[in-house]
Parts: sequence; C-alpha cells; structure tokens
Amino acid sequence: MLFENQQVNIDFGQQMELSASNALSDGKSKPFLEFFSQQIDNLRQNGNLRTLETYKTAYKKFKKFLQNEDIGFSHMTGDLMESYQTYLRGSNLAMNTVSFHMRILRRIYNKAVEQGYSTDEHPFRHVYTGMATTEKRALTT
Repeated sequence: MLFENQQVNIDFGQQMELSASNALSDGKSKPFLEFFSQQIDNLRQNGNLRTLETYKTAYKKFKKFLQNEDIGFSHMTGDLMESYQTYLRGSNLAMNTVSFHMRILRRIYNKAVEQGYSTDEHPFRHVYTGMATTEKRALTT
C-alpha cells in the first residue's frame, strides 16, 4: 500500500508569512487557514451543518499537520500536498478518507483561486483525490 509506515518530517520552525510576492495584482492576500476558516463560517451562516462538520474536521487535521502555523497560498505546493497525503496515511486513514480530506482542501484552494487570492499552481496534481472501490460490508441477518 502506498505511503504505509512512512514518517514525514516537516520543519515549520521558521515563521511562514504571507509574502508580498504572494499578493495578486489587485492587492488581495490572506493566509490559507484564515481563508479556510472564513469558508467554514460561511457554511455555518448558511446552515450547511453536515458540510460544516466535514470541513471543520479537514481544517483541524490540516492545521495540526502545519503545527498550527498558517501559510500563504504560495506555500500550497505539490510537495506540501504530497507530504500531507503521506501524513494522513501515516495516521492509519484509508485511502478514500485521505482522498476525502484532499478534496476538501482542493475545494477551498479552488474557491480562493476563483476569488482572486491565488493563481492556480495545481498543487493537487500528484495526490490521490479519487474514490477506490471497496468491498461492501453490509450486515446480514
């Protein structure tokens, strides 16, 4: 199985600040987790409770992976997403669960691109965001 028992060591010791080069020409800039948090607030205000819960879970896992450091959109790279995927697999999550978290992050990233906070650098190109076929485990009586 991919990524099984691999350790991921990421040094977030230095402060990763949103640099001036990460701001787009219209002056929009915002750290990724801050933007993600705003999207969660929007879901709460709109009453999308089930989506809200899944986004909150994905947010908490990604924030823990980042060791509570917010990052600029320029740091949302393919390498970071591959490291995050490996991190999730190291948490003994099934590939479909990992994919679920990656799809939420991709949705937030794409929304930020749509709103002009970043240009699309395709950071999710090399991570798994599909759905693997699994064996049905229905209970029989």
